[in-house]
Amino acid sequence: MTKEPTQRIRSLIRGLLSISIIVAGLCLMAACLSIYHSGDHPFSREAVAAAFRPIALPVYLCLGLTVLSFAAELALPRPDGKAKPRRQAAMLLRRMQEKTDLSLCGEELRSSVLAQRKSRQNRNRIGIVLVVLCGAVFLSYGANPHNFHQTQINDSMIRAMYRFVPCTLIPFGYGIFAAYRNLASMEAEIELLKSAPKESKVSGTVTGSDARWTSLRNVLLVVALVILLYGFFAGGTADVLTKAVNICTECVGLG
Repeated sequence: MTKEPTQRIRSLIRGLLSISIIVAGLCLMAACLSIYHSGDHPFSREAVAAAFRPIALPVYLCLGLTVLSFAAELALPRPDGKAKPRRQAAMLLRRMQEKTDLSLCGEELRSSVLAQRKSRQNRNRIGIVLVVLCGAVFLSYGANPHNFHQTQINDSMIRAMYRFVPCTLIPFGYGIFAAYRNLASMEAEIELLKSAPKESKVSGTVTGSDARWTSLRNVLLVVALVILLYGFFAGGTADVLTKAVNICTECVGLG
């Protein structure tokens, strides 16, 4: 199989997996909200099963695409045997930074390299600030007992979800944006360092140690997948659902 069709297959599987995760997540949130809206005491096994039964297809489809994605990562050859673009760029950039002396470069080149590094640092700092702020907002709301009525539990949980979802989506969405921008910044810095003096340049090859670590991670992924499938077909999901319902109805007292 040539490189281009292989990349097309990878991109297609990843795209379908991303869409299925979004759809399954939205269905799960809708099912949870329907449980909360179903009455004062909705947390019975029958009510949970009735709410989750309509979303079985998208959830199973998401699980199937996840398994297919893992299989594609292991089976399909990577272009030139290289690692993922972000990991490859990070490894190559780290080696080039270690071997390149910016004091030997021109002022314009040095300023451009430092600007790329500063932009990545600023994006990472903004991400940390967003995580801390959004976490503090939700924790301050959740730690206030006045926000949770003893009898109107459903309404209290719905109000909490309205705060939890934005506090989760904002840092998560910014994290995706920052990851793509940082990857572009690393690639730009690599191109800048390639124009450094010859004695400062370094070859960007992947060592045998990196290949061994990649193989170890793939083996661990396969083992984890086998254990996950065994638990799934052995009825583990029913046990987890039963325990979750029992926690809601018995321990927490939401029933």
